[in-house]
Amino acid sequence: MSYIRTLLISTADLKKNTIIENNLEDHAILPNIINTHVVDLYEVLGCDFYDYLLEAVRNETANADENKLIDRYIIPYLIQQSLWRTLPYLWAKMENSTIALKETDNHKSIDLE
Repeated sequence: MSYIRTLLISTADLKKNTIIENNLEDHAILPNIINTHVVDLYEVLGCDFYDYLLEAVRNETANADENKLIDRYIIPYLIQQSLWRTLPYLWAKMENSTIALKETDNHKSIDLE
């Protein structure tokens, strides 16, 4: 999966800059960060610029304007979009037999209502 080799934000960045608590396990967040990169950011930047920019970050060849774009606009966008993608999974948990609301020690199954 070479398209996810370079991520511009980490799970720590998301926890530090949003309402997500530090005790939330990274595996619950990381897929949403990846999806935000490969779906949302890809759509915003377009194929060529997306590939170019991530390659420049990976090779540490991004110029000052590209770094400014990343720091001022792309990283805040990725943080907020990743939070938006993560929110449904903070509310409910998908298990083998049900989708359950998260509670402190127990899970409460949800119904159609």
